[in-house]
Amino acid sequence: MWDIVFSKNAEREFKKLDNRLKTRISYALWRAKNNPFKYFLKLANYDIFRIRVGDYRVLAKFIYQKKRYWYSK
Repeated sequence: MWDIVFSKNAEREFKKLDNRLKTRISYALWRAKNNPFKYFLKLANYDIFRIRVGDYRVLAKFIYQKKRYWYSK
């Protein structure tokens, strides 16, 4: 299982979202915790991955040594 760590900026932006969208994003991240590579797609030419939640794109960077990823806006 992977840990999810929010960057400071992502945490600020996440708090501004309405509760329904927060729930949808939280559920998508919770579902991806065990096998994030099943849900996240790699962006071309970057070490960043994305998952779509409605009209939003959640970006993540995987830190393999610590088996965690962070969410960024």
